[in-house]
Amino acid sequence: MGDRKLFLRNNAIVIGLSKGTGTIENNNYHHFSVDLSQPEEIPVTFKKIALAHKKIDIVINNAAVMTSQYSMIMPLKNAIDMVHVDLLAVF
Repeated sequence: MGDRKLFLRNNAIVIGLSKGTGTIENNNYHHFSVDLSQPEEIPVTFKKIALAHKKIDIVINNAAVMTSQYSMIMPLKNAIDMVHVDLLAVF
C-alpha cells in the first residue's frame, strides 16, 4: 500500500488490482477487481486496463497467497491457488 501512496503523492496514475474492491480514494487511482488464482480472469482484466490507459510504465507485483500449513496436510486447492497466484499469474 505504501508504494501506491508514494506514487499518488507524486501525481502518478496508479492502477490497483485485488480480489476485492479498491480502498484508496484518489482521482488518480483506478481499481480493477480480479482473482489471480483464476487464470482466465487475468487477460480480461488487462484488456480493460489497456482500453482505459495508453501505457504502463512501472509494474509492482506484490500479489501472493500464503497457506500456513505443512504440505503433507495442505488441501490440493490451497497448493494450486498458491502456484497460480504466486508463480503463474506473473506470466
